[in-house]
Amino acid sequence: MTLNKIIDELKVYFESHLMINYVVVTNDDDDFNALSDISYPVVNIQYLDTIVTSTLLTHNFKIIIGDLTNPNIQLIDYNIYSDCIQIADDFFGWLENNFSYDWDKNTTIDNFTDSNVDRVSGIVFPLSLSVRRGINSDCIAPHA
Repeated sequence: MTLNKIIDELKVYFESHLMINYVVVTNDDDDFNALSDISYPVVNIQYLDTIVTSTLLTHNFKIIIGDLTNPNIQLIDYNIYSDCIQIADDFFGWLENNFSYDWDKNTTIDNFTDSNVDRVSGIVFPLSLSVRRGINSDCIAPHA
């Protein structure tokens, strides 16, 4: 499975989640923070790197789930964190039933509050998805 196919599957999952209004793939936090006209809650998928072993390709991502916040409403950030963690937990459940790739089931979820174009609170966590290496029959690379 290619990196593009994995990203497409992640997007399709999050776009189908009833608590998400907007899904975007960006290169880094600066690109994400520069976006405007976002319909919140949002998921941002960022590809980080790939680790190659003798049998696997492990693609590493950063997943950000966030919603608009208001510092004048007491405890709103905790409500946002709770909702975002629920979305992440739904996602982890989906990964458990997806047999296309293996994933690192141990992760740390961190919270954040950020103010660039919009004031947003939410969570961020790393995601590592592994797929078996193999020759792509559609590829023009020579093979025996």
